Amino acid sequence: MADIWDITRYVESNPDDYKQRWRLAKKLYMNSEYRLALEHLQVLKKDWEPKVNVIRYLGATLHRLGRYEEAAAELQDAVDRWSDELPLWEQLAKVLEAAGRLKEAALTWEDIAERFPEHPRAAKAMKRLWLDSGGHVPQTAVVLGDSDEGPGAQPEVTCPRCGARNGDEIGRCWRCHAMLVEPTPAAEAPVSAFTLRPPELTPVLWLLFGGLAAVMLLSAGVYLSVLALSTATEPGLPLTVQGLLRRDLALRRVMIGLVLVVAWPVILRGVIAALRVERSDASTVVGIFGILLAGATHVASFLPKSALLVTVLVAAIGPLALLLSFFRHDPLRALKAWAVQGLFMGVVGMVSLAAFIGVGALTQFSQIRAYAAGHDAAKEPGKTFVVEHETPFLVDIEWKTTRSNWLDARAGEVAFLISAPAGAELGFEVAFGPAGSEAQPAEMVTSGGSTGTYVVEPGARYTLRVDTLRSGASAVVTALGVLEPVMVAEPRPAE
Repeated sequence: MADIWDITRYVESNPDDYKQRWRLAKKLYMNSEYRLALEHLQVLKKDWEPKVNVIRYLGATLHRLGRYEEAAAELQDAVDRWSDELPLWEQLAKVLEAAGRLKEAALTWEDIAERFPEHPRAAKAMKRLWLDSGGHVPQTAVVLGDSDEGPGAQPEVTCPRCGARNGDEIGRCWRCHAMLVEPTPAAEAPVSAFTLRPPELTPVLWLLFGGLAAVMLLSAGVYLSVLALSTATEPGLPLTVQGLLRRDLALRRVMIGLVLVVAWPVILRGVIAALRVERSDASTVVGIFGILLAGATHVASFLPKSALLVTVLVAAIGPLALLLSFFRHDPLRALKAWAVQGLFMGVVGMVSLAAFIGVGALTQFSQIRAYAAGHDAAKEPGKTFVVEHETPFLVDIEWKTTRSNWLDARAGEVAFLISAPAGAELGFEVAFGPAGSEAQPAEMVTSGGSTGTYVVEPGARYTLRVDTLRSGASAVVTALGVLEPVMVAEPRPAE
């Protein structure tokens, strides 16, 4: 039952096995799960036989949680019971100092000096605190010195990183959480002072490596956004649904990306805070990881539609991996946290889509997707033959609906490609407007060229007039655009 999760399940099934509960509490403490450790330590204090080590861990855990007054009360009761336990007195003095109760801390060091006359630092600490007691010492300025004893510690193992003394039953340093190195047996060769050890992921390293990764992803997102915006401003009529959406949604996609960059770290931090994760680097890790997730999701959104699954996986698996690292000893708790953040991010995503793109894009997504699948898969999407006829002539045309009001409102731009049979070089005079309206201004189009852009509404009838200077010459009309045109009547001669 070396794994914490296994021990946790065992204790849940055997709540009266206090030895295993004690073992679990120490492991949770060593893994910075202070709130979980506190729950078990309080049970042990209440239901198990009194043990000085339990109170030491209880005091240290409350200290880690910033609950200094409670820690001081527990340790004060403990020194009354076990007055000959020096580490208890030292813990009490430091907790009082952290709580800003400098005079009481000084008096405690004075008691230590009286009870343990050979103590090497009691007099110095007492003098310092008496001098400082006239003013406030910030809690952040309290530095635990080399003489500090960890909970339940006997001065047997010295931390190679910070020099704090630890008990031999503890695998990590109680103060800096570095792995403890057991003293080297005399028969073995001494370990070099320059032995390389892999660095731990401290907040500084998270800030360095995670920050660099976040900057790289955000830079990629900015580059792709600028590229998309520049493409959206290029002249030309989109002939596919994908092209239309890339043009019309470029700026909106950037705005949604900015919302993710702001919202994701905030939501993850809120979930971590609500579940009371006690890690000194929690805020840094979650903040950077939230930006990483937002950047990765934004970049993945520029992938081809066939890679849409990648975007979904990034948004789903990324937070789960982070939360499992925080709650590695309680997977069920990690899954609950993941579901909560997923719910909040889903709400943020839906609200952002509705605000920047429109509710219709969400409610009519299946219709938009179905139309795009059929239209964009054509051999020449966006090009539809309308008529070939002798000039001058008139022809009435309607455009079909896409079955999505949202898409109809954005796909109404059309144009006409006018050409002569057999590649003849001719000039054409083209006029276009609603059927039955007054004559529209004509524009000149050379053979093989296209007209300007017109805006139409699906279901409405429009009239196209084509003429040429050469009597009897024919014209071939091809409609351009995302909407599909239909000739509603045979062409007729124009006056």
